[in-house]
Amino acid sequence: MGGLERLHGRDEEDGGEMDSLLVGWLEEHRNRRLHGGEVEWDFMDLMLSIIDKAELSMR
Repeated sequence: MGGLERLHGRDEEDGGEMDSLLVGWLEEHRNRRLHGGEVEWDFMDLMLSIIDKAELSMR
């Protein structure tokens, strides 16, 4: 396998790990919001709020 092919394969592996990590964070934040967890908002909470508002406006 050539250098570029190896790098591309590594990127896919790392991307899958990153996806899993981000999905876990999103689930934690959504669960906390659903169950009324009182925690200072962070970037992830802000993004979820924007997505929620966009989904409501599309209905």
